[in-house]
Amino acid sequence: MTSARSDNRRITFWLLILAQAAHSIEEYVGRLYDVFPPARVVSGLISADRERGFAIFNVALVGFGLWCLYRPVRRGWRSAITFGWLWVRIEPVNGIGHPLWSLRERAYTPGVATAPVLLILALSLASELRSAPRWSRTASKPRPRSDDRFAGALAHDGQSHAVESPAALSGRIVAVTRGSAASRGLMMRLNSPRVGRRLFRGRL
Repeated sequence: MTSARSDNRRITFWLLILAQAAHSIEEYVGRLYDVFPPARVVSGLISADRERGFAIFNVALVGFGLWCLYRPVRRGWRSAITFGWLWVRIEPVNGIGHPLWSLRERAYTPGVATAPVLLILALSLASELRSAPRWSRTASKPRPRSDDRFAGALAHDGQSHAVESPAALSGRIVAVTRGSAASRGLMMRLNSPRVGRRLFRGRL
């Protein structure tokens, strides 16, 4: 259920960024930077050429939206919810402001055609963000645990031998080590001069 909700939110977020791109194109074609005072100010701060400044601002805005989608949202970062709510607060400004401006002017204003779409998608995303406190990461195959690797079967010399658990394997290593130490002690005793003389006398 959580994964399905996360997928729905990703789709809604993607549609919201796509709608913002269409909205920016509509404003650019309608030369919003010439007829809307706030747009003139923002575009003039970026570049002396307001048309270029407006284009730079909107390309950066859409690029930021794509970064939010493919980084925090897609990877399930904790900040994904924060970025989601940030866009929920940004888009109603366009979704409500443009229709009000058109009603005041009693005429078409650049951006009013796509503004309702932004408002609907922003409200939809807000509803989905309230339904779950976290944005889960894209599902991936689980990695095998270290214990599972020891519990598998290992093929050797054409035969399958069950691999022991780490505890049992450690016990066998200790036993082999003790046995090797005992063998080395026996060899040292056999190679000593005293034992050699006894063996020589016994043969005689």
